[in-house]
This record gives sequence, C-alpha cells and structure tokens, in this order.
Amino acid sequence: MRSIARFALHVLFTLAIAGLLIAQFGGSINPSKWVYSQLVGLAYPYFLFATLGFSIYFILRKKRAALIGLFVIAIGWPNPVHLIQFSSSEGIKEGDIKLLSYNIRLFNKYGWKPDLNVSDQLLGFIHEEEADILCFQEFYHIEKGPTFKSLNHVQDTSNSANYYFEHFEKIDLDKHRFFGLVTFSKYPIINHGNVLQPNFGKAGAIFTDIIIDTDTIRVYNIHLKSLGFAKDDYSLLAGEEQTITEEQINRGKGIIRKLLEASAVRSNQAIVLKAHIEKSPYPVIIAGDFNETPFTFAYQTLRHNLQDGFRSKGNGMGYTYGLTNGVPPLKIDHILADQSFEFIDFTNQNTNLSDHEPISATLRLSRDN
Repeated sequence: MRSIARFALHVLFTLAIAGLLIAQFGGSINPSKWVYSQLVGLAYPYFLFATLGFSIYFILRKKRAALIGLFVIAIGWPNPVHLIQFSSSEGIKEGDIKLLSYNIRLFNKYGWKPDLNVSDQLLGFIHEEEADILCFQEFYHIEKGPTFKSLNHVQDTSNSANYYFEHFEKIDLDKHRFFGLVTFSKYPIINHGNVLQPNFGKAGAIFTDIIIDTDTIRVYNIHLKSLGFAKDDYSLLAGEEQTITEEQINRGKGIIRKLLEASAVRSNQAIVLKAHIEKSPYPVIIAGDFNETPFTFAYQTLRHNLQDGFRSKGNGMGYTYGLTNGVPPLKIDHILADQSFEFIDFTNQNTNLSDHEPISATLRLSRDN
C-alpha cells in the first residue's frame, strides 16, 4: 500500500509540475495559436501552490524531488510576485497624481446588491478617495429623470469638473440612458478618443490627454471583453445544483466555450490597444477592468515595457474580483504606467459595493522626461 501511495504522490507531483510549466509560459502564446493557453494561465496559482506544497513535503522528507519543484518555480520568476506583495508606500508630495479605477456595475441599477443605498455609498466612497483622476467602467447615467444623474453627482463628489464619457444611448420612456466608460479629471482635458470601437462593438478602451501643470499625460481607461456569463452559469459554478445531469454537462461546456471565445477577443483587443499606446506622444497610464489575470496573453501584451502598480507598491494578494457566485478570487483590474512614472502607492480597496473592488495608485511623473 505504501508503494501505491508513493507512486500516486509522485504522479500528482509530476502533473503539478507539468501544469505549472505550461501555465508559466501560456501567457506568451496567442490564443489564435493555442486556444487553451489562457485557461491554463488562469490555473497558474493552483499549479504554483500545488508544486510548492509538494516541494515542501519532499524537503521535510529530505527527498531530492523537492529540487525539481523549486527549480520549476524559479524558472517562472517573477510570476509568483503577481500573487502576493509586501510593499511600503513612500511619502506623497505635492504634484503627485492619485488615480482611482473602479468597475461600478451601473451603480447597482438592477439591484444586484440588496442594499438600496449602494449608489449613495459609492458616491461617498468616491468623495473620500479624493482622487485626481477617476476611471470608471460600467458607468450609468440618466440625462432626464430624478435618479442616476451620475455625471453630475460624481463631478460634485469628486470635485472633478472635467470628464470624457464614451457611451451608448438607450431612449426608454423619454429617459435618455447612457452606459459606458468615463474618465473624470481635476485637471484640464485637451483631447480624447475611443480606441476599440467600432471594430469590436461598444467601447472597450478610451483615452484622455490631461494637462498637469506644464506636462501632458495620456490615460487609457479600459474594459476588455466580458465573459457574458448568465445567472445559470454562476449557479453551476457555485455548485448550487446537487445532481449532475446531461444539461449541466452541456452548460459546463458552454462556460468553457465562453471563456475561450472571450479570451480570443480580449487578445485581439490588446494587440490593437498596444499599437495605439505605442504611438502616444505623451507618458501613458492604463487603468481599468482587463478581465484578465497577469498570466494571460492580453495582460502580458499590454504590460510589455510598462510597470504594474501592484507589483511596484501593492500589498497582500491583490484580488479585485471573485469570492462570490462560485468564481474563484481573481486579480483582473490593473493600473499600468510607463517608465516616465514612479509608483508611490498602490491600494486594493475593500468596499463590497460592486462585483469588482476598486484599486487606486499614486504616481509621480518624472520631470526629466
């Protein structure tokens, strides 16, 4: 029996190592070349912790197999630092720029959160943050009506007179309702544009050129392709249904198909967006809902030659989505910046007011650039 157990242990260890090897380099593979590369990338944390756990076990047993596991982890460096960070913030100086990014899920318009005061709480949070630049995804505004005059409310609560709102409009019962991406700024906006429309449907990325003192920076606010999961999909992921039926198996296949299709779209979006970024005449910040973890092609395409705020000044695990509806915790919201900036601070907020959590960063622009 002991020999069978040892054999099984080594088989599991080998599978963990093989999965980790593929996951570590899956992010460099365009899904058009290998469609499953992104799924393996999503599983990177699990392969990492499994390999680390086995390695520790073998170290305690004084087995050389531990060296194999540690070697595989080492060749994937710095991937592990995307999972956890321990950093200290620097002293904030006058002229530093604070940026807030938040997928606010339409200010809870459709009642995903049972608390009817979510909209007011979101505005209160925005007011307390005192950010200089605010990037919101899934923003909702009603032009005519007593509620959800969100543009006006955010302008007042954030003291940001300037904004660029890229939206699509729906006229319903004489109410002009707007959904989309919006960037607010306390500083003047001299130019703006839509990057990912019309080729990819509704806006997936916008940019604003902002004057700060005598400098101009470009801020990209992005919301890459969502998964499009339905309520039944989340129910299946959460394991709420006790029996396995043919229908559930088909729905499970549908979830995988949605993951693969959305990943392919985001990869194409990232390629188009990166080409636009590389032509920017100004220092660049990218913020928003990538819908991608750091171990995927789209994220790594966008991060090339840029700094990640979490890696520079983050603390803890950095999760921004998950822990509800059966979805594992994921870090899919990011703030990136080019080498013209220095990250002074990066914070993962905890509000529980949307399906995402907000992130904020304080950046310092080098005046030598």
